[in-house]
Amino acid sequence: MGLISLAIRGIIAGVQALSEDDNKTQQRRPYSEGIYVPPAPTPQFEVLASHETNWNGKGVAGWVIKVKGPILVPRPMYVEFVSLVLDVTDDSEGEAVFCLIPQLQHHEHNFFQSVRMGPLVSPDQGFRDWVEIGFAPSDFLVFPKSGGRRLKFIAYMCEKSPPESRSPLCVATQVIYHNVEKTGYKEIHQKRIESLRGAILLAFAMAKSDGSVDFREVDVMRGWCARKAQEFPDELQFQVLMEIDGFVTHCHNPSQQFRQQPTDNVHSVADSIRRSDSPNAAEEALELCVMVMSADGIISPAEISLIDRVASSLGLPPSMLSLMRDKHVPVHGETSLTDEQLLGVDSIYNREELRSRLLELFKTYNSRLQIERDPNKRARNQRMLDAIGRVRSRCI
Repeated sequence: MGLISLAIRGIIAGVQALSEDDNKTQQRRPYSEGIYVPPAPTPQFEVLASHETNWNGKGVAGWVIKVKGPILVPRPMYVEFVSLVLDVTDDSEGEAVFCLIPQLQHHEHNFFQSVRMGPLVSPDQGFRDWVEIGFAPSDFLVFPKSGGRRLKFIAYMCEKSPPESRSPLCVATQVIYHNVEKTGYKEIHQKRIESLRGAILLAFAMAKSDGSVDFREVDVMRGWCARKAQEFPDELQFQVLMEIDGFVTHCHNPSQQFRQQPTDNVHSVADSIRRSDSPNAAEEALELCVMVMSADGIISPAEISLIDRVASSLGLPPSMLSLMRDKHVPVHGETSLTDEQLLGVDSIYNREELRSRLLELFKTYNSRLQIERDPNKRARNQRMLDAIGRVRSRCI
């Protein structure tokens, strides 16, 4: 099974070491009040997984896994309880549910597995009441897909032994239904492709904003597609390239409705990218738009107006747009712009807001000028500082 890379950060510190104190207490406690000699007929070993929003008062949501019933052993022994979760929605054999907490992973893989020490038990003993033997924190589980899923919880007991030597003595399962809101690991690639297609739509809106689509703008898009395809796993790169490069061809077709009214859906497309689960989707969409804007060497006021709308709809700050322009726009490409358009402050009418933004821009370009050695970049930084001075003298 090919595993995808799961780059999710910010593990809650209190969940990293799951209840070590509780485990030590369990190891010391004889469980005498919970152990019983089962009457005939022998009851069944059972598992119960129930979702809690504040496990043990720690503010952590997840499934508490409990067992009860006989834990039959051939002789007195110390036991361990192991619990697993599988997704059986699309495959009756079960698909892995991964966990982002190392202490709750299988010893050889990163799928969820909880191991708890049990008591010393003797033949024909068991638990009269439900006893917690595991916890699965829902915020740190990664499922195959989102939506309604059938989850199979498995609990088994074995003699205390090294992980590779565990042999179940009794097993119980329970299937529950759960709605998964987060993107599944099988959906991540498709979500990423969708965000790339959205970026291409915005890029064509940018290309059309000055009246026509230049072949150099299309070439920039195709080069960007090739680079983005290389970020996928090797076995998917060709397929992804064919899909997103083909989408460029589709959008460039004069018969497509989008080509006739390219800016109508800018806000809705950008908003969908902003809400995407794909990492950095908004930033890479804005960067492509800036690259397309500067592809023909001339930036028009219409393009400046549209790029400001795109950045705003993507939820990105003006500083991010300035960074992209500094990276991709040549000095000579902005000669047709006013100082306000060049600085991206043409839509700011409040004097105090304008003063604050000009001060921020001055600090940025002045610091860059002090350390930059490239003549072209130094010239751009100086041009920006000159524009700041002129706008300040006129408006403040």
